[in-house]
Amino acid sequence: MKRLLITFSLLLTFFSINFDAKAARITAITNSGAWNSPATWDRGIVPSCGDTIDIPGGLNVVITETVNLDDAADPLCPSVQLNISGTLRFGNGKKLNLAAGACINVLLGGQISPSKTGGGASERIMVGGVEEWRAGDGTLTGVAQLGCAVILPNVMVSFNASSDENVLSFSWSISEETNINSYLIEKSSDGLNWEQINETSARNENLIDASYSADTRLETIEALTYYKLFAVNLNGQKSQIGFTSLNNLEDLKTKELLIAPNPANGNSIINILSSEKLNKNVSLTVLNQLGQTIKTLELDNEFNDKLFSLENLELNSGTYTVFLNDGTTALKSKLIIL
Repeated sequence: MKRLLITFSLLLTFFSINFDAKAARITAITNSGAWNSPATWDRGIVPSCGDTIDIPGGLNVVITETVNLDDAADPLCPSVQLNISGTLRFGNGKKLNLAAGACINVLLGGQISPSKTGGGASERIMVGGVEEWRAGDGTLTGVAQLGCAVILPNVMVSFNASSDENVLSFSWSISEETNINSYLIEKSSDGLNWEQINETSARNENLIDASYSADTRLETIEALTYYKLFAVNLNGQKSQIGFTSLNNLEDLKTKELLIAPNPANGNSIINILSSEKLNKNVSLTVLNQLGQTIKTLELDNEFNDKLFSLENLELNSGTYTVFLNDGTTALKSKLIIL
């Protein structure tokens, strides 16, 4: 009997070690790398059950072989979280199968793209046996979510933001609020890096359209900022329920450059507004996230204006830094290309 207990204990330890080994954070490091290639990922291993998987902006990961991380294939396979700031691209006819409860976050600048030759249902994403996306839907751009089963019994009605000098004011309303402990607000200036700026306790009055408001003072408020609203239940589980952005033209000088639209399409017309007039000879430089110069242009500034309209920059999806320089003044801003 003692030997049996020892054997059982060793088996539990073995399964525990293997289960924990499956849960890791894995980040893509190679552009146009294949999902099933260890060289694509920073840990040198292919993502597996329970992992948190990140595809950074400016990088493409390609599904060259059907990926199966569904619990139907592996009863010990917990669901994954996939965060896409770059591009997840499908090879012709390939599929991504994930377990029930898996969550795919397509962030600002991120996208899911079909192959050029695929179409209809030949390429698809399944979560718990439910089709969440197919090639026939076309390219999916962020902000978007697939799967991400709602764990909190509430329905978002509205989420708004406004500013007055250095004070941010938020308002939101929730329908069917139940078992909520608090609400969190996070902000980002590039859609990729986020920080928490507010936490508000929930009233849990079980009212229809329960309304909330919160103010937060910051040292500076940038011209273009993005905000996420999260609900946290009584067990500490966190779920995103709202998203909004705030564009403050009056705070242009804190941003130095205002770029619109932002995020933008790489081949669309992009307007750049400077906070001050520049000299006639103005150069534009675009850097990628690695600090590499990928484009330089000499701009026509015959009338010493502050507004420049550019088209056909031919930028790939990702986050860039844009510089304007007239020889005496250098201004910069972030640009997100979808």
